[in-house]
Parts: sequence; structure tokens; C-alpha cells
Amino acid sequence: MLEEAKKADKKLAYSILTGIHVPSWVFEKIEPYYYSYPDGRKVRSYLPWKEVNGERMLNNEMLEIWANTVKEFSRVIHSQPERDRIAFIFITGWPFGNGLELSVGLSNYEEFKKLKWDVEAEDLYIKYCKRVINIFIKEFSDIPLCIAFTDYYGVEPDGKHRRSYRESEEIVNYAIEKGKENNVKIIPMGLFMGHKGIISNPYHKLNILMKGFKEKVEMIGFEGPMGSYTGGYAPLKEQLDYVLNMGGKLVLLWHHDVIYPSYFEIIRSYNDKLKGVNYIK
Repeated sequence: MLEEAKKADKKLAYSILTGIHVPSWVFEKIEPYYYSYPDGRKVRSYLPWKEVNGERMLNNEMLEIWANTVKEFSRVIHSQPERDRIAFIFITGWPFGNGLELSVGLSNYEEFKKLKWDVEAEDLYIKYCKRVINIFIKEFSDIPLCIAFTDYYGVEPDGKHRRSYRESEEIVNYAIEKGKENNVKIIPMGLFMGHKGIISNPYHKLNILMKGFKEKVEMIGFEGPMGSYTGGYAPLKEQLDYVLNMGGKLVLLWHHDVIYPSYFEIIRSYNDKLKGVNYIK
């Protein structure tokens, strides 16, 4: 892929999918955590903690597996002749998704309830994620690291998303701080640019958070939804205007939008407006 990027004079970003996408060999070493979606589909992941004699403790076994995985990933990346065409690496390894969020059960409150999510669980989740950040900063000291976040942390009894800001705020700020200590560029990426109620409200907590992060880093970015033309999302043009108003220089669009004919001209026009490089997922 890097050779193709060279021919097209493009750059690429890389990540390792985690959470429910973790390869099966991981669960030969640790005990999986199973949960179900509202449609009955059962998936498996891992928790940031282990229970020992009824007490929750940090899942150091999974952290060790992840450290070794990221070390090998780094070796492969750094062995590439065209590695300078790698724009950034996503920090991944969070227990519940590829960004900072908690989507266990989606709208299935009973599945979220089983986690017994409380302050202790939050503390362990934050501690676990900070350890993941340390792993990436150690292995990718010469490549920018991107950390995706939102405010979706669980499910309310009525099936609506539970909103929380402590986790993302503390973890992203930690990444920025450790990045500065180790001369590693950190790129905070918002996973909410498709949501009308957020992009139209400059006082939304997520916008305030992102503005705070922006003051501490060189670049912020945003990722769009899987199909801006579905699910009641904001029109793509409004999303991209929001990015510009927020001072974003990096946009990730899912292929759903990239290949949607009605968006071709919009994407072309905003390529010129965005001063950073636009990457496609």
C-alpha cells in the first residue's frame, strides 16, 4: 500500500483494530468477555480489569499481550522503505472500541448493567487506557499518534446513550502531556462531526473539550459517520464547515461518503479549503 501511496503522492494512516475485532488467538491467552447486541448477536472482547476473589484489578495480562503486539507492529512499520509516507498511527487497544467510548450492548441496558460500571470501573478504565498510551509512545516515538474520542460511555435504562466526559478528558490530556514529554505529536480526533446537536452548539461539552485540546497540540481532526446520507446525520457540507470553524486540519471520511456520487464535488471543494492533509478511511 505504501508503494501505491508513493505512486499517487499520498500518505496513509495505520491502526490495529481492537475491542470486538481482536483476533481469536488473543483469547487463547486471556478469558474473553461476552455480550450481546439488541439483535441478539453475541460478540466477545476483554475488560480493562480482572476479578480476583471478588475484587477488580487492572488487566495486566491483556496489557502485556498488547505491548508485545504493538512492539511487533512497530517493527513492521519501521521496516518499510516508504515509512515517511505514514502520516500517523492510531492509538488503539481500548477495551470497548477503536476510540475512547463504551458501546457494550449499544441500546441494550441489561448488557451495560452487567459491567457494574461505577467510579472504580471508570478509574480502572482510565488507568488501563493510560498504559496503552505509554505503549504506543514507547514504540512510535517518531510518528504522530492519533487518539479518537467521544462522550458515549454506556447505556441509560431507557436505552439512550449515557454521556460522560471525565474518561475522554483525562485520557486525551494524559496523551498530550506524555507526548510533549517524549517529543511525540498527538492528534486528538473527534468522533462526532456528523451529529447535528453537537456541531450546531458551540457550547457543547465535546466542543469545549476539543477547543481545550487544540490549545495544546499542533493539529486536531474529526472523523465522519459511516454514511452521512443515512441515520439523520448533518449534511456533509455542514460537517466540513464545522471542521473549518473548529480549526481542524484533518478529516477522515468513511468510504460510504467518499464513493457517494452526490458528495464528489463537495469533497473536491473542501480538499482545497482544508490546509492539512485529508485522509480517507
